[in-house]
Amino acid sequence: MRNRSICRRLLRPVQLARPTVPEKARMERKFYEKYTSLKKRKLLDEGLERKREEELKELYDAMKDWVRGLEKDKEELSELLADNEDELEKARQDFLADIRARDSEILRLKQLLDEKTEKKQFYCYKV
Repeated sequence: MRNRSICRRLLRPVQLARPTVPEKARMERKFYEKYTSLKKRKLLDEGLERKREEELKELYDAMKDWVRGLEKDKEELSELLADNEDELEKARQDFLADIRARDSEILRLKQLLDEKTEKKQFYCYKV
């Protein structure tokens, strides 16, 4: 029997005490303060978010300008490299032509020297 009374007490709906007027006013103030602080935080967060988005946009625009500048520099350097390669090829061709001319001059002078040596030897043997 005792178990039944304990069970009935446990199963009985619990009635909460209603707050009194001063407690209710205090709770309302507390909730209002929390509400206003959350609202301020939300507005602050939104302001910070907007500011952050603006900063990111500025950074993005600056990065785009920087990349455009790098691409322009790359094009200029590519043109300069192509010009230098053309000059190098021309210098190489001139150098090879100069070597060929010198080789032919050396060959001509060697042939002259050989002819003189032969003539000298021919005269030496004749005498």
